[in-house]
Amino acid sequence: MTIQSSILILDDGELENVHRMRLRLGANVVRFVGPEIGESVPAPRDLRISAGRRTLQNMPSLAGCDDDAQSPIWVCVHNQDFLPMRERLCELGVHYLLLNALDEPSRERF
Repeated sequence: MTIQSSILILDDGELENVHRMRLRLGANVVRFVGPEIGESVPAPRDLRISAGRRTLQNMPSLAGCDDDAQSPIWVCVHNQDFLPMRERLCELGVHYLLLNALDEPSRERF
């Protein structure tokens, strides 16, 4: 039996600061980076955090998450903000968009 993490981070290296912050706060977090990310990854209980480029280009499915009712909150951390991108991320199911330039104390709140 595998233990489900609370938080899942998916990126290509650009969310190291987010990962360190979550660990510092004592969160139960699992992070997959670049080639570690397969076609499917274990679903977290509470929160999925992904980088903007990863989200738009190659997002894996969540294993153990059969419907939207079980889906964790999804936060996409991105470096650009323009309406077509926001609309595309919302279509993919992202709940919140977070600008990577946001200061660390503010990012700790998500």
